[in-house]
Amino acid sequence: MITTSRFSLIAAGVALACGLGSTAARADAVAQAILDVTNFHFALGNGSNVRAADGSLAPRLNLATLKGTTTADATVSLNGANAAGSDSQNDPLAIAGASATTSLGNAGSYVPGAPLAGAPVATYGASTADQFGNSLFGVSDALTDGVVSLKPAGNGSTQSNVNFNAEFTITVQDGTSIEIAFDAESYLRAYLSASGIGSPTARASTTWSITITSVATNDDVFAWVPDGLGGNGGAGSAIFGGVEYYDPFSLNQNATALSPASSKVRTNAKQAFQAETNALVGGTYTVVLSQTAVSDAFLKLPEPASLGLLGAALFGAGVASRRRSKK
Repeated sequence: MITTSRFSLIAAGVALACGLGSTAARADAVAQAILDVTNFHFALGNGSNVRAADGSLAPRLNLATLKGTTTADATVSLNGANAAGSDSQNDPLAIAGASATTSLGNAGSYVPGAPLAGAPVATYGASTADQFGNSLFGVSDALTDGVVSLKPAGNGSTQSNVNFNAEFTITVQDGTSIEIAFDAESYLRAYLSASGIGSPTARASTTWSITITSVATNDDVFAWVPDGLGGNGGAGSAIFGGVEYYDPFSLNQNATALSPASSKVRTNAKQAFQAETNALVGGTYTVVLSQTAVSDAFLKLPEPASLGLLGAALFGAGVASRRRSKK
């Protein structure tokens, strides 16, 4: 007579040997990070939370010394394959910025900046970095988006970066301050369905920062990394060399899922950000602005051959146990 435990071993062995266990081991994952900044400008500070006029800093700039570079790069890694794209512009007075989009796998449904809701339907990685407009004389927009979709297994990562580097001379009249203002929205999602083999992970993160440095002294005179804790017209924990007026949510955050059947979503609707430097002395300054979105996910399922070997082992254990019971 076959006992329940021996029968279970044999049945499980047959199922795995035939590949029937792959359904139970199936695992899907999504990791996506989106940071969308719009209506961004550098303007003449007015000492209040009222947004200054676009282009109001332009009369204080020495156009002969104005230099600037905008860069965008997007990278994707998916199941051992890699792809990358990049673009740059060296004219800070031009409207056209830099844009790069890269994808691997079945990314036909990917729309840059659109959240991937629900369970994944395909395996792909896609990354977009885009910046357009002129923030010194008008406004600019910047989008970074990276998504990894795994169905049913694999590993992938993406990174998208937008950077603006400018060097300009400011003519000061009784002290000049610079306003940095923009609107931003973000979406981060880390999703894992049922467990595969190994330790599944899904992570998404965004970063944003700006620094203004004096060329003469090589000292930073202003730095801002919005953390969502300030924005009351004070110094705040996220700012140096100026004041925050609006800092509604952190632009430097992450979402992580490390266990099967788990999900983490962070959604921040479009809101206004605004800060102002302290009064600056006349001279040349370098501005470095950086925006990044990163996503990565890892899943692994047993290979069909491994399932067969495991199934055969279980089947053999069940048969051996049955033979011993007959002796």
